[in-house]
Amino acid sequence: MRSTPDKRDIFFRGAKSSGYKARSAFKLLQLDDEFNLFASATRCVDLCAAPGSWSQVAVQKLAAQANRKVVAVDLQPMKPIPGVSILRGDITKQETVDRVLHAMGGVLADLVICDGAGDVTGMHDMDMYIQSDLISAAIVIMMSLLRPGGAFVAKVFCKGSLPLVQSQMEMLFDDVCFHKPPASRASSYESFLVCRDYLGPPHNVSKFLPFLASGSLTGSDACTHTHVGRNGDST
Repeated sequence: MRSTPDKRDIFFRGAKSSGYKARSAFKLLQLDDEFNLFASATRCVDLCAAPGSWSQVAVQKLAAQANRKVVAVDLQPMKPIPGVSILRGDITKQETVDRVLHAMGGVLADLVICDGAGDVTGMHDMDMYIQSDLISAAIVIMMSLLRPGGAFVAKVFCKGSLPLVQSQMEMLFDDVCFHKPPASRASSYESFLVCRDYLGPPHNVSKFLPFLASGSLTGSDACTHTHVGRNGDST
């Protein structure tokens, strides 16, 4: 009997041997290696967290912090993870924001992460549309949960430099990157939006949110590692 691609995958095997719930744990580990996401963090919120591999990494990375707090949120039920407060809720609802803040003791997060993805249909345009809707929701809730100076990481499906997302996130962060870690399959359209040094919510949130919701998260070229500074230049 032939092995499935996952069973031959080094990251799948590594996840099993390391006790991670999914191979996606290595994506966050590699993103942290590249961007030092946990270097100054003690509090992390994991959105769309099931099955919980990113929450496992967060607990591991914050182990040395005496006041560490990791809160995982998902619509689906999750099995307990040591060191993680798990909330079942819809990230588009204000009540979920309130519950997360309560779980955090009223203190804002240093890092908000989101590896969520909608059910894959196999139709590329539809999958990208679903993912863009999910990321829009993640960005909206992030604005209520992240402290100024904090960082945000989220999965995106892309073919290009995602100029609309860049312009949106430049309104909120000093530093914006798109990065595809080695653990992400070469055949996948996924990349990761990495935003650092949160500036706080825009002065006019009511104008920002329709702009966000109306956007398409699609592009036109390869998306491997695009860096965007405050002047809008890409590298």
